[in-house]
Amino acid sequence: MREELQPSILDHIVIQDKNVSEVTEVTLGAHCAKVSCRPALRPELGIVLHLIKGNKMITLYGSPRSSAGRCFWALEEAGVPYTQKDVDMRNKEHKSPEFLKINPMGKVPAMIDGDITLFESMAINYYIADTYKKELLGTNALEKGLSIQWSFWAISELQPPIIEAFIQKVFVPEDKRDNSVIEKNLNKLPALLTVLNNTLADKKYLAGNQFTIGDINTASVVSICPMMGVDLGEYSNIKTWLGTISERPAFQKYQALCK
Repeated sequence: MREELQPSILDHIVIQDKNVSEVTEVTLGAHCAKVSCRPALRPELGIVLHLIKGNKMITLYGSPRSSAGRCFWALEEAGVPYTQKDVDMRNKEHKSPEFLKINPMGKVPAMIDGDITLFESMAINYYIADTYKKELLGTNALEKGLSIQWSFWAISELQPPIIEAFIQKVFVPEDKRDNSVIEKNLNKLPALLTVLNNTLADKKYLAGNQFTIGDINTASVVSICPMMGVDLGEYSNIKTWLGTISERPAFQKYQALCK
């Protein structure tokens, strides 16, 4: 039995076939959905149907200016609707019983999507990609592997020294600041940035010509460097890569959220 589409039932359709210019009809059955497109949808690329009843949609906890920023960017790239909820750190909302049910670590970001709850920004981003826009994972095994590789590298190798220096420069009062910690950690960055710069010598993106979640996760860490006084002008391939990324409409929407 066919059921005509009601706006309250279907909130969003993500078409992965970029040749499709128009969705002409969507009908829902008890166990399936039929989508008609113009031109016809290539079946190997498929669609993602996000069914939402009532007002359910993704809720992302955290500020776009925090480590949650990469998750806002991923959501914009995937093109799915979401709501944002600030967490009042100064008043310890992140340690409240209510929030600890969402993230027992008491940190942002955290995400609720229907009956699914996730924390850790990298996990959230891979969930967003896998659920709503699979091409962000990569389109083959190598691209997927490189996306994961550079995400792990960014979070485990590049981010720790940046954050150590950032904490001292931003959160520690000047009279208590340990400049040796800042210097020690900033001195680690040239070698790491050189690795990234060399990798991008003959690539548009980290996985080649395919933009992936790995670019989002890595760029979100690299972009902290100028705040630490690190001149990225010495790394021409990184600058070109960041420039290419900055032209993406989803990135621009994410940046607008940060203002």
